Amino acid sequence: MSKLQHFPTTDYFHTIQQFEEQNHQSQDSYKKGVVYTNKDIAHEMIELLAPQLHETIFEPSCGAGVFLIALLDYMKKQHNPSTAKILDYVENKLFFSDIDGEALEHSICIVSLWLKENYGLLNVKLKYKNEDSLTCKIEFDLIFGNPPYIRLQNLENKYRSFLRDHYQYCRNGNIDIYYAFIELAKRYSTRSVLIIPNSYLTNSSAKLLRADIASDVVSIKDHKDSKQFNNASTYTSILQLNKGACGDILYASDHVYSSISRNKLQKDGWYLDSSPHQNKNRSKTLSVIADVYCGINTNADKAFMLSKTTLHNGYYTKLHNGIEYLIEEGITVSIKKISRLLGKHKQDDIVIIFPYKNINNVLHEDELKNKYPYAYKYLSDIREDILDKRDNGQVQKYSSWYSYGRKQGFNIDFTNSKLFLIPDSYKTDNFIYKKMTPTDRFLHVSGYVIVPKKDHEEEVQGILNSKKFQEHLKIYGKTLVGGYTKINTKLIKEYCLFTSIF
Repeated sequence: MSKLQHFPTTDYFHTIQQFEEQNHQSQDSYKKGVVYTNKDIAHEMIELLAPQLHETIFEPSCGAGVFLIALLDYMKKQHNPSTAKILDYVENKLFFSDIDGEALEHSICIVSLWLKENYGLLNVKLKYKNEDSLTCKIEFDLIFGNPPYIRLQNLENKYRSFLRDHYQYCRNGNIDIYYAFIELAKRYSTRSVLIIPNSYLTNSSAKLLRADIASDVVSIKDHKDSKQFNNASTYTSILQLNKGACGDILYASDHVYSSISRNKLQKDGWYLDSSPHQNKNRSKTLSVIADVYCGINTNADKAFMLSKTTLHNGYYTKLHNGIEYLIEEGITVSIKKISRLLGKHKQDDIVIIFPYKNINNVLHEDELKNKYPYAYKYLSDIREDILDKRDNGQVQKYSSWYSYGRKQGFNIDFTNSKLFLIPDSYKTDNFIYKKMTPTDRFLHVSGYVIVPKKDHEEEVQGILNSKKFQEHLKIYGKTLVGGYTKINTKLIKEYCLFTSIF
């Protein structure tokens, strides 16, 4: 290949890194979910896979070639094949693909250079394709690599439909494209090793995925909140699958592997760290002594929320596309943005348009139009641009075109109740909460309301103050960029209580 002359002959991985650093600067690379792997991780994954010369192997997202070179290095060191055998291997057993033509060309060049420098081979007929590997229907002995990471909402509608039609792991919930690559590996290989975001361990959208691969898991190395990629904020894990795996699995956190019983791979979430907090037989859960409520979900908060400072003579004002609208005070309810209340901005200065009656029954459109004509005018004007575009246009399931996105968080009146507000995300080492007894009705977002049951207020507050509870959230919450932890209602409800909570 003519381009070989432009490649250095001393350090393949340095050449790959240079290409990746240049390529990652483009916004297009980011949109494609490209996250490049360092050589140490590539070597580690090849060691786990332990490929043999007679086995077919497929790298479905080869990028600039780091896994391919790590593989060839391993094969030479481990099996010391003859020239004839390595030629047979790369021409008949090794397959690789990438949707990025430029990255694929780099892989072809770097593999060709490796073969020339190590075995004197030229004009080798490599098996590669410049295509989306998720269209693949060919079986291999092994699949390995680092697939792209792209959230559902960042995919085009046509491609989103393709994933839902062809990959069962992608049919429900807020999925990521890497779910499909896990299914590809399970479907078309006997053994596989992938480095992927660790969110599949606990995400509700990955429930089917977890249930389906539980019998095939050999090992999981969870990098937790340790970033493995310089060019991305993704928190990852290495997943090893083997069809018909049996016995315990190997689980590693902080680089130390331990044996974990396979029955811990529950479909509702894989919480694999050893922790007494997960031993539900030792005591009751927090849900026994308190109720936990999640916030509302409008799917268009900015459109529904109003500033209290704009109230004048019974009307709020709302600016949209340069037009100032009036909104009747009677159709609004106070709302608490919990993360804001507990942060630097402690003022409670927002309300929300609430087109409901009797707590959770949506107003009939005629009633809304006649009783609140100004609000109706505003909602009508933002319908096409905002309201109808919620859930990627799938709004036929909504009670009405102006209703909230989900029926949650507004069917309880907390007036005069003793309660605690906690955020849904917080600085990991700075958990905070707010105790209050509201005198008026309110809705809430970006956090949870905990209402102690009778005679349990002090016990609940003790739990929130306890290091054990905060450690529980830290261990089993989702790690976010910037040193934050995100939690959910289930995590709070299922915390197990102990005799000593301080």
